Amino acid sequence: MKLHHLAPWFLCLVAIGCTRTVQVKKGTIVSQDATGKPDVLRQKIGQLLLMGFDGTSIQDQGVQDILHSISRGEVGGVILFRHNITGPAQLKQLMKALRTAVPQGFPDLFVAIDQEGGKVCRMSSQNGFTDFPSPKQMAQQNLQDACSSIAKLVAEYGFNVNFTPVVDLDLYNAQGSVIGGLERSFSPDPQIVIQYAAQCIKAHQKEGVLPVEKHYPGHGSAKGNTHEGYVNVTDDWQPQELLPYKQLHEMGLLAAVMTAHVVNRNVDLLPASLSRVHIQDMLREKIGHQGLVFSDDLQMGAVSGRYELAHVARMGMHAGVDVLVFSNNPLACRGVETLKYGPRVQPKQVVDAIEQHIFEGDDTLRQRVEESYQRVVRVKESLKRQKNRI
Repeated sequence: MKLHHLAPWFLCLVAIGCTRTVQVKKGTIVSQDATGKPDVLRQKIGQLLLMGFDGTSIQDQGVQDILHSISRGEVGGVILFRHNITGPAQLKQLMKALRTAVPQGFPDLFVAIDQEGGKVCRMSSQNGFTDFPSPKQMAQQNLQDACSSIAKLVAEYGFNVNFTPVVDLDLYNAQGSVIGGLERSFSPDPQIVIQYAAQCIKAHQKEGVLPVEKHYPGHGSAKGNTHEGYVNVTDDWQPQELLPYKQLHEMGLLAAVMTAHVVNRNVDLLPASLSRVHIQDMLREKIGHQGLVFSDDLQMGAVSGRYELAHVARMGMHAGVDVLVFSNNPLACRGVETLKYGPRVQPKQVVDAIEQHIFEGDDTLRQRVEESYQRVVRVKESLKRQKNRI
């Protein structure tokens, strides 16, 4: 299906596999319940999802699918990867289509990226942008302007969430290790990590971009890769890995947090992303963080290789996660032989699962949806106000 103009594609999307009644009015398509009223619960759940997708233009089926989900209020955010970005002009067109798909009266879309510097950059010289030093190089060479340059770039192209800075400590840097081996950590010294993380956070906030500190409660000591499966840090994790979160919170700079899927059996048997002890008890109550919590990609092998999708959605919400992230990137679970759910997840699957748990009587989950929805809306409104002032 060729889509050449914005208004027609809204109408065309009604035909793409809708399972619920939709309303079309002035370019707006929203979910309705059986009585014809807007399905508010599903819309609130949708605001708690951040999804990856295939494609680079509205001619691509993957882009059409995500635009369809956004237009129905089933997705509150998207994340772009290298495979979504071919160059500056293409990126601007794609970003415009994504933002225009948001129904009238809905909160703005979270549009996220991983632009850390070094090897984890979705915009680089390989697709028409510029290269940036790694976090390790920034700290070793005192490159204080690098974070500012990254923040300006992501803001210029319309991103309002950047999953950076990495505040993991460089405690295990064997070749190929997912944090130290890729130079994603500023330093093994928590004070240096805090210093450069603070610069990065302030630079992004100045540009109206939400920085997300990761990977709580610390991934720098891990000897395994959560993309590939279960990672047990029980014997390796160190209490000092929490210092960046504690001190950045005290400085008023703990803007948002992304969790890790590591397991520390001294704390809980569940991965941190699904653990109420890690998120609610430690991060929120002991450290004091009341801002947004994003999960790491829930299609990584450490999660998708062990738990069913419906359970993951429910456990993540119960644990205290506000935004459930699904990358739809097959590299997220590379090398995992048996998956409980596939490398492709549709927003409707997650919304259906959470809604079903609530309809079956999980009132705590309903409360958690409302709590997280209110947090998401507050942050989106704050970002919008800040952007308008810039």
